Order: sequence, then C-alpha cells, then structure tokens
Amino acid sequence: MRPQCHYRPPWKIYYDGGATYNGNAWDAPVFGVLVIVEFDFDHGRRLVMAADYYVYRDYRWYGVDWIGMVDYLAQPGPKRVLFGRTVPSDYFNKMVKRANEDPDFPIRTAWGARERRVID
Repeated sequence: MRPQCHYRPPWKIYYDGGATYNGNAWDAPVFGVLVIVEFDFDHGRRLVMAADYYVYRDYRWYGVDWIGMVDYLAQPGPKRVLFGRTVPSDYFNKMVKRANEDPDFPIRTAWGARERRVID
C-alpha cells in the first residue's frame, strides 16, 4: 500500500475547458483530461500528461495508450479510466505550466526519470 502524503489533494486533474478536479478518483469527470499533477515523494510533484487514456492504479494516475488501457482493464480489481483530449499546442502548454506551478503542491525539486517534460 502506498503511504499517504501530507498534502491535499494528492492530485489535481486539469481539463480542456480550464476546469480542475481534485476529489475522489472514482468520481472524476471522464472526458477531456489534459494533465494531472500529483504529489510525489521524490520530487514534490509529478505531471502525468500527453496520453490517450489515464488509468488509476496503486493510488496513482498513469498515462497509457490503447493497449495499455486494454491490459489495465483485463486485470482484476476496480477500474477507473479517464480520456485525454487533443487541443492546440499553445493551450496545452499553458495548462501544463499551470499544473506545474499549482500552489496546492510542493515545489518541484527535479523531474522524474520517466516524467515527460513540456517547456513553452
């Protein structure tokens, strides 16, 4: 089991219309995800972005492609899948910048080895 973080919310989802969501993973709106910012023990925050689908596993969000989603759904246990949306690059970069500077999360100390970087 993943240890609980001391920051709330443990994640925030940014959607294509500018809305955000930081409640229960099982109640998150399904369509239009652009980026998810999460608390990260190693680097303060972690961005999950630029994916077709986002799956909730082990108390974290992961960006996956079609076969990754199918594989996830084939595994036992409860499932939650969110769907990404394609938007113009400048808008996407603006939302990523907003997520990366979100004041609800600790300051980033580094980028994770498997974390995608988007710089505007």
